[in-house]
Parts: sequence; structure tokens; C-alpha cells
Amino acid sequence: YEQEEEEEEEEEELVHSVQRLSTNTTSTQTKTLPKGLKNLGNTCYMNASLQLLFALPELMEKLATTTTTSNTNTKNKNKKKKSIVTSSLCHVYKDLMTTSNNNKPFGNPQLFKTKLDTITKRFHGYKQQDAHEFLTFVLDQLHEEEAGTAEEVETSQKKTKKNGVVNKQQQQRTTTTIVDEFFRTNIQVQLKCNSCGYTRNIPESYRDFSLDLSPSVQDGWNQWFRPEAQLEMSCEKCSSGTTVTQTRRLQPGTRPPPALLLHLKRWTSSGKKQPSPMALSSRLEVGGGTRFKYRLVGMVHHHGTSPVSGHYTAETWRKNHHPQWISFNDAKATATQATTTTTTTTRCVHAGQEQETTCYMLLYVPI
Repeated sequence: YEQEEEEEEEEEELVHSVQRLSTNTTSTQTKTLPKGLKNLGNTCYMNASLQLLFALPELMEKLATTTTTSNTNTKNKNKKKKSIVTSSLCHVYKDLMTTSNNNKPFGNPQLFKTKLDTITKRFHGYKQQDAHEFLTFVLDQLHEEEAGTAEEVETSQKKTKKNGVVNKQQQQRTTTTIVDEFFRTNIQVQLKCNSCGYTRNIPESYRDFSLDLSPSVQDGWNQWFRPEAQLEMSCEKCSSGTTVTQTRRLQPGTRPPPALLLHLKRWTSSGKKQPSPMALSSRLEVGGGTRFKYRLVGMVHHHGTSPVSGHYTAETWRKNHHPQWISFNDAKATATQATTTTTTTTRCVHAGQEQETTCYMLLYVPI
């Protein structure tokens, strides 16, 4: 029990330090570049994906609170097992951002990799993996860990509640996690029978969007919402209806999320890469009647021709470092000369022709 308490104290200090990192922007920090991540052996897919998440310091700060909350509200012995991805992710982030570690040329994600391998065989070992599959798995796991912790806390509070009062804020967390708060987009899918005109609406939610290759990211986004006129589906109301028109839009009364994660469909069904250039929009307009404006803050690139080979790199906009674009090639971090202050909505002046053929994921935040 003493060892468990010591581990909990160390973890609580870790997440408190992550919270401080988001607010402590000292002169030393602003004069030094963020660090890259050591390649453990074909783990460039992981390094690039993590750097994309680290471009959202507000997300990292909030994730840190999930572990401190579980420490405060529950003594479940399995708690550490249920939050190992969250805590180890915060550990890597702290190692990269703490100024006292400036003598270290790069961060080491070994702890995160080791912990992740204990809960899934999907990314076990040191083979090349798909960065998009990896990042979505991590987001799902972060969501599951917080949802599980919140459920335990709610059960504990119900047992100890006084005068029938339960913390409503904690109850709400059981349905909306931090990952959903940052990434979830609520979509309304309308299906209209092409025979009788009967319509029905289906709610859906997405943490990321996979876009077809188009002239620009804005075009790809708009295409995702274009109606599909001949979708095969039987009508619920008439016997003659065999096709419907599908229309997608933002759920009425909702807003798009604080972080918009886009994935470009570069792989064919046969596993070949489509190197077609796609203009990387520095600005993105989202929504129907009300247009929400977003700006580009991160990209993940795949260099090569196969999803099981090649190399991943990342580029992120770090506002606490001058601000500027930083390119991450595993352990190497390099500041670029160009900025994203362009007002164009069709092409990011930072991205050259090569980036437009290698870009695989993009991250946008509201302006």
C-alpha cells in the first residue's frame, strides 16, 4: 500500500507540472525550440502523431486533470491500470516542455510505448504502422480511460452522497469526456427516399474526418458534405423505394469542436499511395448557414509509397516559441522561415509542392 501511495503522489506531481507548463511561458522557453522525440525503431508514426497532439497545450492541461481527479475521488487499486495511457502521455509532454530538461536534446517516448503495448497488440513491437490508425486509437483510449474513471467516481459518490446531493459536474463527465470536448463533431444525416420523399434524420458523431483527395482541403471538406443521390437503401414507408439521397450537415444547435482533425485518403484499396497534390488550406470554413472559421496548426506527412514502409514527419504551429512553424523529424526539431499569417483561404504559403503530395493528416483550430 505504501508503494501505491508513493506512485500516486508521483503521478499527481506529474500532472500538476503539466498544468503549470501551459501557463509558464518564460523567456527561456520562448528562446528555445521544442524538442523532437527519439525514434525507438520504426516509431516515426508515433512521434509524428504525438507532436500533433502536443500542438494543443490546452488539451494536455485538461488531460492532466483526469488523473488528479481520480486520485482525489477514488482509491480503486486498478485506477493506474485504467489511466496508463493518459498518465504516460502527460509524462512525455512534460519531458519535452520542461525547461530544466533543456540539456536533453530530445524526448524519449519509451514509457508511453511500453504502457501502450500492455493494453493492445495492435501496435506491439517496432514495425511501421499507420499514423492515422495509431492516433485515432490513442484518442479512443484516452476517452475510454476518462469515461471509466468518471464512472467509478460517480459510483463512489452515490455511496457517500449526503442529503441526496450528487456532484452534477462529475455526472456530466460520464457522458462528455475531454477528448470528445475537443474533437467530437455532431452530424445530422438526413435520408430521403427517392420514390416517396419520406425523410428521417440520424445523429452521428465524429472525432476525425477522412477526406477524398481534392484540389484543396476546403474542397475536400465541402465534398464530404455534398449529397449522395443514389445510395442503395430500402424505404421504411413505401415498398418501391430502393434508393435514398443522403445529406449531411452539422447537428442543428451545435458548434464544431475546438480541434478539427482531418485525414486524407492517400491509400487505395490495393495499398498503393496516391501522391496527388492537394492545396493545404491555411484557413477552413466549416458549417452551413453559420460559417465557422478555422486555421491550420499542424500537419503529419508520410514520405514513401507504402503504408507499411516510408517515414512520417510532423509540422506544428507553436505559439509559445516566437511563434512559428516547427518541423519534427523524430528527434530533430527545426524552425521554418515561413509563417501562417497569410489570409488566403486556398493555399498555405508555408507548404511547398512536396508537402502537398505528402500531407496525410491536418489539425485545425478556431480563429
